[in-house]
Amino acid sequence: SEPDEPIAVPTEEGTDARRSGRKRHRLPLKLVSATMMSLIFVLLLSSFNYSDPSGIPPRQATTATVEVETVIQLLAENRHAIMAKPVASLEEETEKQPEDHHLPSDTVPYLELDEFISFSIPKGYVALTFDDGPSKHSVDIMNILQKYGVGGTFFFVGTNVKKHPDYVQAIHANGFSIGSHSMTHSQMSSLSYKQQEMELTRVAELIENITHEKLVLFRPPYGAFDGQTEALSRHQGNKMVLWNRDPEDWLTRDEDKILDYVQHIEASGSIILLHESQAVVDALPRIIQHLQDQSLKIVRLQ
Repeated sequence: SEPDEPIAVPTEEGTDARRSGRKRHRLPLKLVSATMMSLIFVLLLSSFNYSDPSGIPPRQATTATVEVETVIQLLAENRHAIMAKPVASLEEETEKQPEDHHLPSDTVPYLELDEFISFSIPKGYVALTFDDGPSKHSVDIMNILQKYGVGGTFFFVGTNVKKHPDYVQAIHANGFSIGSHSMTHSQMSSLSYKQQEMELTRVAELIENITHEKLVLFRPPYGAFDGQTEALSRHQGNKMVLWNRDPEDWLTRDEDKILDYVQHIEASGSIILLHESQAVVDALPRIIQHLQDQSLKIVRLQ
């Protein structure tokens, strides 16, 4: 407000001048008010997002642990990804099912290895083993094994475990066996004792932190090992799993050649070496059917 001034009786000429002055002051205020209202209106409109919702990127997880849990939860909700349910949910579901109903982890057939180093298993059994995962093919392989009600053993490389911890959790939760395939897929016999120790302990820590179970199985990359490898494996309580059937799927990458190999071997008592790939995913249903037609029990190893 303006300071008080002596009251003077305005003349007609002075009154007109003051009115004119008031009009000159009011005009900018109206313009400012109108401009402010327009800006507020524009800001309100801009706060609405009319873009396609599908184009909005998902919010990223804040930590690696949260990210793993989020992926596992999303896969669990996906009807096409066979994942484990929380323990409470499993107990409730068991009570609702008939007595002959079993959970997937209970029905996966297995075979306990008695030897420290195994190249084969008893007659009447077959072990399908999958190396070099986890990968984008891990869940596909797991789903096929579950569909046919057979066992499978996965040998994971530590560097891949760091990339796909959710796949490790899924495979373990659904009752399949997991073993170590070293940390970096190095040829163990070419490494020093200390280097071999690091290759074994680092991958074991990674997998055990996910599964919360002692890692028992170990497959040396390329099947190469020496006395130091044996000593370290014994010290860590591992069983070394080799193989006696190798379709060389890593070389052919051809599903028909992989299947043809399996169809022309004596499969009973065999540990079949396979690798995670699309060719193996495509050939696996026919491999399982062929083995089941021979009345062989396809087991996971432990």
